[in-house]
Amino acid sequence: LIFKYYLLIMDLKRCSVCGFCIYPGHGSVLVKNDLKIFRFCRSRCRKLFLLKKNPIFLRWTSTSRSIRGLKINLKNNFLIDDNNSFLYLKKNYNFFLTLQTLYFYKKMGKIKYNRKIDFKIQKLTTK
Repeated sequence: LIFKYYLLIMDLKRCSVCGFCIYPGHGSVLVKNDLKIFRFCRSRCRKLFLLKKNPIFLRWTSTSRSIRGLKINLKNNFLIDDNNSFLYLKKNYNFFLTLQTLYFYKKMGKIKYNRKIDFKIQKLTTK
């Protein structure tokens, strides 16, 4: 098959407390009654948010580090702030490479299945 080279965009969200990246399918979301959305990368951040801790005074958060002049070496450290109080980070990835890996996963599944059948046949013939 001939695939065209595409670049698709994967949405990486930012944690509402520490500011680190949250990949799709990870973290947790808290939606308040006024429809404000808060995203958390780990349970530590969620617990600190529910305890109403200020991220500026937590030494390990990116906001605290940037205020103290210890910026974290992340691309696009300060990004566009959405109305819902979390930051968007767009990351490009190669669509062709993704399709190729999925194709090889299918191929590996067939190989594993064939090996399993061969093993069962070999086991039956030795008895």
